[in-house]
Amino acid sequence: MTTKKCLWDESHVFEVNEGEEFKSLCTKCYFNIFTDTYKKVMTWDDFEKDIENIKKTHKHVVAIDTYYKNNIMKLATSNPEEEAIEMSCLICDTKYPVKPKETWRYLCPVCYKKCYLQLKQNRSGEEIRNIILNLKSKTDDTNTIIEKLIEIAKED
Repeated sequence: MTTKKCLWDESHVFEVNEGEEFKSLCTKCYFNIFTDTYKKVMTWDDFEKDIENIKKTHKHVVAIDTYYKNNIMKLATSNPEEEAIEMSCLICDTKYPVKPKETWRYLCPVCYKKCYLQLKQNRSGEEIRNIILNLKSKTDDTNTIIEKLIEIAKED
């Protein structure tokens, strides 16, 4: 067995069996970081090549994901007769109201029309959300994100 430093968090080491020298993440980081967050939007090779940038933006991605999960939980436990809560658009950060029965809404009406409808023809809602999160982790510029989403829609 060989001892290696984990590429994600070099402060801890892990054991690698003979023939598994290719492993660059410990089992915990592989499942908690790559599989749970990034596997849906990128390949392992892309993840490994860009790991330093991904580590820098990971806190941002996790914060956004947590924010939306927490708001959806609030909606799920609220009374449908109550007033809607205010959410922020995943693309442009514009505030918009969401009613408890509309937990699937993560874009404001403007971004929905500009981007989502075009992408929806060939992709699922979850795929679109993951693409947006991936783009958002690379830039906060709304126009760049919208342009890239429109470009992706045209490629499909």
